[in-house]
Amino acid sequence: MATHYKGKSRDVKVLDAYIKLSRCADSIRTMEEKFLSQYNLTSGQFGCLETLYHLGPMCQKEIGQKIFSCEGNITQIIDNLEKRSLVLRVRSEEDRRYFIINLTDKGKELIGTSFPDYLEQLKGKMSCLSDEELKNLGQICKTVGLKSA
Repeated sequence: MATHYKGKSRDVKVLDAYIKLSRCADSIRTMEEKFLSQYNLTSGQFGCLETLYHLGPMCQKEIGQKIFSCEGNITQIIDNLEKRSLVLRVRSEEDRRYFIINLTDKGKELIGTSFPDYLEQLKGKMSCLSDEELKNLGQICKTVGLKSA
């Protein structure tokens, strides 16, 4: 559904694109939440596990930057994953003030099982797009995302 705003042409186009982008993101988020609930994971928890799985152990702050999570929220995410024995905090040998977050075997098993299924869900959601359209979508999102206000 497009905007019903009756303003300048550029304003209408911006609002129309925003509405479509927002609804698309909501649709993907709904799919993601439904999928992740099977594993009793939140989006942030899944992002943390996936980051550690593909990039290896790192400090909490780095994980937060990778998954765009604030400091307090990433602490809560890691606390909850640690309670489930999916990650382990290990004090850094180089700087004793930092903890390096590692996947446990249980965490590796969970993300190793869930990630391929998650990717299949995403591929299904985006199957209506050609490879070129996917590339263009990625570039458009990056351009908008990097634009400072």
